[in-house]
Order: sequence, then structure tokens, then C-alpha cells
Amino acid sequence: MIIPFYYIFSEWIFILSFLFYFQFITFNPIYLIYLALFTNIVILFYMIYLQYINKLKNKVVIKKQILNIFIEKIIPLYLVYNKPILTNDLYFTFVTMIIYILFMELMNKNFIELYTYISKSIIDNKNVLPVYYLYDVFSY
Repeated sequence: MIIPFYYIFSEWIFILSFLFYFQFITFNPIYLIYLALFTNIVILFYMIYLQYINKLKNKVVIKKQILNIFIEKIIPLYLVYNKPILTNDLYFTFVTMIIYILFMELMNKNFIELYTYISKSIIDNKNVLPVYYLYDVFSY
């Protein structure tokens, strides 16, 4: 089962990046992108470590994670990188994170449990993220 995109914070960041790029919003989401990129790189290194100690059964998940980083982090970063960064952008980052947490509470979702589930699913090569599903669709 694919987790709906609106429960995944990276999807919010991805959408905000394009909204900023096309000037629908004035707040630069670059700090959010950096946060998501850092988190995803840590996950990638953890996957490489698991592969090294032979606990990662399927090496395709590393390719999926690299694709995820490229599509959902690098492309948005490229779109917003040369734009001015203001102090308000930092406030926007915190407000967006708070809104996300409140949204998850309103939807009766525990984001820690959700991301634990996502992490386990990624390692087990289950397609619960939309971008991972796309990888399987286009790799055939």
C-alpha cells in the first residue's frame, strides 16, 4: 500500500519548492530542502552500511533511495538555490514544520510511527512511497 503523499513531509517540501519557483509563494523552502536532503543522505548511508554487513537483502533499494534524493531533493534544490534567502524563510521553515505536525495530529497519524514504518518498508523493499513505486513502474 502506498502512503498518501500528503502524509509525507518530503512531498510537502517538493510541492512548496515548485510553488516558490513559479512564484505562487514568496518564502524560499531551501532550509526545508536542506533538512530533507540531510535526512535522506543519512538514510542512504545507513542502507549502504546494511548492505556492507549483509543485512540488506535487495540492493535495488539503494538505487531507489538515490532516485528519491535526486527527484525530490536535488531538483527542488536546483530550482531554489540561486534565489534570495531571507530571515523570513527560516520562520517559514519552522511554521511549515509545525503545520505538518498539527496536520498529522488532526489526521490521527503519529509521524514517528509513520516514519518508522516507512524506514522499515524501504529496507524491506516495499513500495510505500510514491517515488519508489515510480521506480518500479519505469524500470520494466
